[in-house]
Amino acid sequence: MNPTQWPSPTPTHHLSAFNQFASSSNHNSTVRSQKRRHDSEDGSENSQDAMDRSPTPDRPKRGLAKRARISPTSGEATLKDDRASKEERAQSRSEQDVDIGVLLARLPSQSLLPILTALVDKHPSLKKDILSLIPPPTIETALQVLAAAAKKLRDAYPHSNAAPFSSTNPLGFGFGFSPTNPQAQNNGMRDSYVLSRIRPALTEFVSAFSTYMPYFSFVENNAVRSTSSHASRSAQLHPNDTFQFLSAVTSHIWSQPILVQSALEADLRDRLAAELNAWICRLDTIVNHEGGMFGSEMASGWIRQLDGYADSNSPDSWMVVMFKNVRDNFVMKVGWLVQRIHQYRMEES
Repeated sequence: MNPTQWPSPTPTHHLSAFNQFASSSNHNSTVRSQKRRHDSEDGSENSQDAMDRSPTPDRPKRGLAKRARISPTSGEATLKDDRASKEERAQSRSEQDVDIGVLLARLPSQSLLPILTALVDKHPSLKKDILSLIPPPTIETALQVLAAAAKKLRDAYPHSNAAPFSSTNPLGFGFGFSPTNPQAQNNGMRDSYVLSRIRPALTEFVSAFSTYMPYFSFVENNAVRSTSSHASRSAQLHPNDTFQFLSAVTSHIWSQPILVQSALEADLRDRLAAELNAWICRLDTIVNHEGGMFGSEMASGWIRQLDGYADSNSPDSWMVVMFKNVRDNFVMKVGWLVQRIHQYRMEES
């Protein structure tokens, strides 16, 4: 072999440097490979966090894509709002097309009361408006309602266990029922049981009085008759209509058994006394301050009935005590209408 073809010898220090570089490269490659395996074994959470922090163009964030799928876009929300608004407008137009009058006209009259009652219960402010639209009742209507309520109250009382009744009504009005023996009127039945039987009828009678009394009242600040539609009627109300109503109430109370009269005392005594004395004050204003006058027959009828209630032979009755005071007040203020002069007692001077 030609000596010139032999490979030239490599210096020893060059071989050593090359071996170190190769060893270092292999070591670094091994470390990187182990690190990747270690990171993969640590779980997907750290890897996912790293990907979220450093997204690449060809690998978008997974979290953002997921949230985008869950949350509606602003365009979708706006579309839903528009759809809901259109539905509300369509429903409103549909309600406006409905003629309430036509529907109500086809309903039976007994169906209207629950509707109005439900409206007032839901919107209490409507009560005043409805009252202003209802025509004021006549005295005839009020007396009929009172008579019906009084009859229902008598019918509810257990008469089969009551003592006989005698006509002791001081004026002979009404049905003339008054017990002759108060101790025996229940024939052993407890008062609490009787009252529980008649409680609904008691409530109905008091309600009839409370409902119609304001239309015939001279008490100041009367809420019902102070409404604009009834203001003119207040000035035109005749005292005789008021007295008819109050006398009818008194007669119906007197026609009930004593237990019923006692039960009505708490609800009606003070109100009746206030209404009767307000009626007398109105008479006083008319005849003593406004120059008005009433016929002698009408005035005589008033005092005759007041005397009949005040001089009844049931001195312990709360109505007798009340009417004695009312009769004295009448004689003191307008007694000259019936040639009656109030006799002052020594303690009054």
